[in-house]
Amino acid sequence: MLALIVGVLMTACAAESGATADRPAISPALPTAEATVAPRAEPSTAPTDASSMPAPPDLAGTWRRNLQGEEVLVTLRDTGYRIQRGGEMGSGSISVEGDVITFFGSSRCASVGRYTWAIEDGRLRLTEIDDPCSGRDEVFRLGTLGRVDG
Repeated sequence: MLALIVGVLMTACAAESGATADRPAISPALPTAEATVAPRAEPSTAPTDASSMPAPPDLAGTWRRNLQGEEVLVTLRDTGYRIQRGGEMGSGSISVEGDVITFFGSSRCASVGRYTWAIEDGRLRLTEIDDPCSGRDEVFRLGTLGRVDG
């Protein structure tokens, strides 16, 4: 009798799930392929090191400014940069196309920053286009940097 009840319940469950002799039942508790696919990541707008355009000679070098009583040094070389402020330092990659410099691959911030640059009276001005990295933005905002070396 128990075997008959178990058999009836199994048949009812199989019919409810759409199972047939040719097609096994699919448990609704298991995730579908659609549910397990990771969302597609947006492509990065940062250039790769291989596609980076180096800093032109008039931009390359070390630049200095005073910010809130601390000396800040910004070094731009080829396709890399370093910012030193007090005892802190950050570095990463740059790409320069025309008057736009792109900062990426930073040791301190994963976001990409873009600025226009201009040298006026021997001083470098970087004007933010977009940069979510507050530390980098703070160094460049509201001021210019004087050249230390070329």
